[in-house]
Amino acid sequence: MSRKGYANLAYELDELVATNKNEDILTDALGSKEHGGREHSTRKDVVYPSNYTDVNEIIKLLNRHAVNNMKDVDMICIPMNELIFGSDKFVYLASEDFLHYCGMVEIGYMCILAHITCLWDKCDFARNVFVIDQSKISSHIKDRDLRSRNLTNQLEAVNLEQKVLIPYNTGFHWMLHVIDLRENCIYVLDSLRSKVNEDIHGIINVLICIQFIYMQCPRQLDSVGCGYYVQKYIHEIVYNSSTSITSLFNTKNVYRQEDIDEIRTEWAAFVSRFL
Repeated sequence: MSRKGYANLAYELDELVATNKNEDILTDALGSKEHGGREHSTRKDVVYPSNYTDVNEIIKLLNRHAVNNMKDVDMICIPMNELIFGSDKFVYLASEDFLHYCGMVEIGYMCILAHITCLWDKCDFARNVFVIDQSKISSHIKDRDLRSRNLTNQLEAVNLEQKVLIPYNTGFHWMLHVIDLRENCIYVLDSLRSKVNEDIHGIINVLICIQFIYMQCPRQLDSVGCGYYVQKYIHEIVYNSSTSITSLFNTKNVYRQEDIDEIRTEWAAFVSRFL
């Protein structure tokens, strides 16, 4: 798709977010069975509409853009504010990321980073929240001592007023660890409430002797929602940073799909600005 085409689509998405127009904008931008719309490429791996992709116009339009206009090798680049991780970093999203996110299937680290960047863009949470870069402590790094050193280096920038967020993937499941240095504890938010993950515990315990508290947080009802739940947890902490973790998450047993869709819509509206 041409640069002009991407610019036009981004403009249409902005208009959609601002005015909440009906599906006429979708037909005009991407076409329908009756109307060809803008010329676009043909994809063999078409993802058919579902209850998740059709939840609202923004997600639907983003999904159809990924299906109709993006090739497998196409990517968008989103710059992260250097204050988030202390250095320049970029979020790279491919067509597969859009299709997975809009269809609400498993998502990767880049999708979660895009949401963190979105939150920063809206409220600049540095005063109360510090985010650890999961890629520096991931289990994909075989040298465990290096992972511990990387975590130590990041924690050096933390002050006692900040809650430290560690989105962590065990290899097949996302969870969120929240370090509260004032309380000398780590809250573990696991939407599957699975058994203790010795890997991340070992990395943290090398640095500090701290109590792990497993929260009875909202629990996912499917097998693929963990990444979205982690985003929802992060969203709640960022916007309610003065509220205790216990008070935030002990009040709900599960999130409604509408709660998750609010996060997905916010994400879709944000990343569309970079198309």
